Amino acid sequence: MLHRGQPRLAVIPCWRDIDVHVLGIKCIPCERQLAFPADMYAQAIKRDPGFARAYAGLALTHAADYRNGWVGDGQGALDMTLRTAQTALGIEPNMSEQLWVIGYVHTQLRAHTRAEAAFKEALELDPFYADA
Repeated sequence: MLHRGQPRLAVIPCWRDIDVHVLGIKCIPCERQLAFPADMYAQAIKRDPGFARAYAGLALTHAADYRNGWVGDGQGALDMTLRTAQTALGIEPNMSEQLWVIGYVHTQLRAHTRAEAAFKEALELDPFYADA
């Protein structure tokens, strides 16, 4: 595992359950079928509650729900985005993608200082992470 401040190199994660990994691969979000990836991520989490990347993917589906207006409860989608991103970070604290998601949520909530801090932390972990 990388620690904050260490350079980020290509990391090949080791999954305890190859089926969970396959679920994660199969659920790359597609805007026309976002419910499918969300369900696949939920299945992966159910099978392996320590699979941070599944929480990460689920957070991104909730962010897309909010951003694209695909749900009636935008605030609920933002809340769920933040919770699942924080869960992913709690499991694997060096996920620059989730720091970006947290920054995105704070931007939507107009908490710009918090958003900027999350984006800066994402860039400290991965200076080449273009979204941050």
